[in-house]
Amino acid sequence: MVWFVKRRLLETVLLVIVVLLGGSKEGAALGGSFINTSVNTPNGGQIFLFNDSTLGTAYVSLGGSGEFPGGSIYISNAPFAGSSVTAGGLASLGYRGATIISQNGADSTYASDGYMGVVFTARETAGGPLFRYEIALTGVTSTTVISSRTRINPTKPKPGSAETERLIQEFQNARATSLTSNQPELTKFLLRSESGAFDASVTRNAGYMNFSSDPTLPVWFDLAGNWSSQDDLDSSYALAVLGAHRQFNPNLLIGGMLQIDYAESEESVSNVDGTGWLVGPYVVAKLPRQPVYFEGRVLYGQANNEISPLGTYRDKFDSDRWLVQSRVTGEMEYGNLTLLPLFDLSYVSDDQKAYTDSLGVLIPDQDFSLTTARLGLDFSHPISVSRGEMTLTGGISGVWSTTSGTGTAVGVAPIGDTARGRADLGVDYLMQNSSTLSAGVFYDGIGESGFESYAVDFMWQIAF
Repeated sequence: MVWFVKRRLLETVLLVIVVLLGGSKEGAALGGSFINTSVNTPNGGQIFLFNDSTLGTAYVSLGGSGEFPGGSIYISNAPFAGSSVTAGGLASLGYRGATIISQNGADSTYASDGYMGVVFTARETAGGPLFRYEIALTGVTSTTVISSRTRINPTKPKPGSAETERLIQEFQNARATSLTSNQPELTKFLLRSESGAFDASVTRNAGYMNFSSDPTLPVWFDLAGNWSSQDDLDSSYALAVLGAHRQFNPNLLIGGMLQIDYAESEESVSNVDGTGWLVGPYVVAKLPRQPVYFEGRVLYGQANNEISPLGTYRDKFDSDRWLVQSRVTGEMEYGNLTLLPLFDLSYVSDDQKAYTDSLGVLIPDQDFSLTTARLGLDFSHPISVSRGEMTLTGGISGVWSTTSGTGTAVGVAPIGDTARGRADLGVDYLMQNSSTLSAGVFYDGIGESGFESYAVDFMWQIAF
């Protein structure tokens, strides 16, 4: 009873100040019905909501245990604005570990956009479920109260345990796959038959681009990137490489390279990204008197990563990485037909270090590795045209890959082997300005159930 009288007295004093001082800051308060209500909080406190269009006055007060005025408040005719809602203020109302997503009203924007309130996530008990709350007034002509409480992912593991581990491992897998597929070819440095080039291609829900320097020079660079979108998962990757080598004889060169990459994956409201580096030696060799080439590299590096499992708080974690890759290519000519056999073997490891997230949950370390082997046979055959040069290209390849991991939660690690085939067919057209237009079609997923990918792709390559 004492508190009720105190509350009414404070409201009356405030309204008297409003009437005496006047001077609208943003215009009238929200219209509609007169509102004077409260919302109970976990520790028995209250959040107050008030709206009176005739007085041009409205507020949402989240002060500790009903203190007035407190938190996100807006008085359209008052000469002052209320303070912002803080995690500490919410804690005094019984909301544990609060993370504020958004708030509107403390900066006096209420009358202009017809909304005033706060959205946040918190727990009501130590170690209890996580909820999303929204406390607000909305509606210009028919003002209503919003008071919602929604449990986040009630059927999934709590964020910070198996669910966070799953997100990290999906990111590790995507980054490892992009790292291997975007590696620069090194055999061209021994052939010294190409020039610098820029090329880009677009397929269904995906894209790729590459920019490389003149391979005849001992110091070189290569820029590559790819992006894709499938269902709720969007991913992007960029790789910059700087290298230098010395050629000891026509059949051997040895050098070193530095790689810097950035990867990002988004799934629904979650986001994981990381920036890293790798450094190490490489070698390119050719069999004497035979068109058979070998290239290999061994790189070690680290990465700094960030994750937001719920789209609210962000945590940081580190990774150690290794990349070992070797490739053997050949060339066989039968008249105008050229066959290009290829064998590629790569190993990537991405070891995430343990950390404690913003909710105080320990995320254990995870060791992830991806091993991929590819065996293929490509071909090319010239086609007679009146201007420029046209070549029919294609090939078939088999890809075997296996992933493994340690330290992961049960059911999280996608450990196992996969094998599938891929077929490509396309046309390259070399124009008189030395640029190349390419069009092709591919089908990926031969022999593997549950996986199928096919698309038409176009590429434009500019030589310089």
